[in-house]
Amino acid sequence: MAKISLIAPNQEIAEYAVQAKELYHWDFDICIELMESAVEKALSLKDKGTKIIISRGGTALCLKKKSRIPVVEIKMTLGDAALALQKAQKYGNRFLFVGFSNHLQEFDSLGPLMGLDIAQVIIQNHHEAQDVIVKAKEDGVHAIIGGAVQCEAARKLHMPAVFLHSGIQAIHNAYHEAKAMLDVLSNEERKTEELKTLLDNTGEGFVAIDKENKITLVNQSALRMLNCKNESVIGQTLATALPLIANLSDSLKEENSAKDEIVVAGKKMFLYNKISLYDRGEIIGAMATLKDAQKLSEEERKIRLNQYSSGLYARYYFQD
Repeated sequence: MAKISLIAPNQEIAEYAVQAKELYHWDFDICIELMESAVEKALSLKDKGTKIIISRGGTALCLKKKSRIPVVEIKMTLGDAALALQKAQKYGNRFLFVGFSNHLQEFDSLGPLMGLDIAQVIIQNHHEAQDVIVKAKEDGVHAIIGGAVQCEAARKLHMPAVFLHSGIQAIHNAYHEAKAMLDVLSNEERKTEELKTLLDNTGEGFVAIDKENKITLVNQSALRMLNCKNESVIGQTLATALPLIANLSDSLKEENSAKDEIVVAGKKMFLYNKISLYDRGEIIGAMATLKDAQKLSEEERKIRLNQYSSGLYARYYFQD
């Protein structure tokens, strides 16, 4: 499974994507889905390893709102608009462009330049398309221009429709944007994994919370020390997930740094430090560190024994 997937709204866009993939030897998957069904597909692709989705129009907006996966939009160009208008003229000279908020804006400004009567309506969701097209038909509009959702609605109402397509160049631009985004995500994931590995191997426990008192970071040592068997605590409130250090939230109200407090979990005792986290003078969270008191004592004892065996101990005193 490729890390970039293109969800096309119809067969035409999918075919352009296939051409671009073969022409440039790109590595991305292609499927055809529309609106809510595209969201289900995107979530399935995410589970299989997809990191970035490429789509367009209302489907792209729907994916951004509901899928929680980074989405790169295929932008529509004036060239795409001119081609659609050329095709539409076989139906007459009065057209309505029905688009979502991310479609080409000021489409109607092409009217005076081409000697055509063009109006434009922006819809917020696909349910509005039918009412807009019914009114356009009543007003004597000759043809609808828009995306897959709008064209399908027009056909059901027996209204001529022209699909505003996106060519290979638009897909080329979207893919390069997606590739750049993927590089950034991969770099961030690498840094996150490095930090996680570092924190998990220090022997100390680390817990961080945000302003809403929700856990944003916790390492395995902290979970083990606090007897927490649920590893999926990110996003949970501190008092619910890790009640033994619930007073870390005190550091969200004002600067409240404390060192070497004692936390008892079962038969073990830990040294607990907490500190407020700042950004530009404002508290944005807090962090706790936990140290196993018994291990700390054993390490100190080993150091003293090592110093003694190496002759690194006091031979003379002030009274001498």
